[in-house]
Amino acid sequence: MAVTISLNDTLIFLLSVTGIVLLVYLASTLGNINSILKDVKYIVSKNKKNIDSTISSLPGIASNIQGITGEVREGIQTIVATSETIEKN
Repeated sequence: MAVTISLNDTLIFLLSVTGIVLLVYLASTLGNINSILKDVKYIVSKNKKNIDSTISSLPGIASNIQGITGEVREGIQTIVATSETIEKN
């Protein structure tokens, strides 16, 4: 009794094993992603008050930055004018 294994049978077997391995890997990866998302959800829900207060203070911070930028610009213009005066003298 001889058992013949064709190239087609071998290829189907290898593809099936590869598919099963990929499905197991995909299930493991999805489990890890689900765990990470649960942790992120917990952290966000625990710090919701802090996140909301930070977001509400952003417009004030932006206006402070604009004010500081304007003051620095005026200071640089004064320094440039002073250096030009010193250069002429």
